[in-house]
Amino acid sequence: SIRLEDRPWIEDYCRKANRRQLNYCFEVLFLWRDVCDFELAEEAGFLYIKTFHRSQHNFLFPLGNGNLQEALLRMEEYALGKGCEFRLYQENSEQKAVIEELMPGRYQFTPYRDEYEYLFESARLSTLQGKVLQPKRNHINYFEKHYHWQTEEIDANNILEIMIFAHKWDMDMDIPPGSALNMENAALINAFESFFCLNLDGLLLRVDGEV
Repeated sequence: SIRLEDRPWIEDYCRKANRRQLNYCFEVLFLWRDVCDFELAEEAGFLYIKTFHRSQHNFLFPLGNGNLQEALLRMEEYALGKGCEFRLYQENSEQKAVIEELMPGRYQFTPYRDEYEYLFESARLSTLQGKVLQPKRNHINYFEKHYHWQTEEIDANNILEIMIFAHKWDMDMDIPPGSALNMENAALINAFESFFCLNLDGLLLRVDGEV
């Protein structure tokens, strides 16, 4: 299981690998550790990351330097020992090419839309230029015109107020326990509880003084 004190060595692996996928980030792994049952192992120069979802052990591409073929076979062996199919997920095209070069034809690769990641261009988000982003501009313009609002940095003075809001929102929405939205809110609560330990940054939006 993932502990806060594991942060330095996990971040070291992630930094050296220089991957942009979201699950190669300590904060994501730590905040979603209970929701996604993230577990880690370190062996022979590799960091192994596993999640358990829908009765299936799923592995990320291992990070590190060493015998990658051996690392993949070790993960296969682990899955076999747990009585389930070996499954890697969230591989990108570069990782797929490396695997196929090492072990051609051993694995089947299938695109899975729910695991796709997306990137936003900061320049487009800061200006919202263009026809495609017109609805977002309209939404913001309406909000600014019709509400008295302000923002403030999340700090020790308002974090409790935010946590109360998150809990109340969860109850008011009556979200099914197993839903993706419920999982998201559980990770969010984790973020607030670990906010200062992880040195996170955040912004609070108020309307008429309320969160």
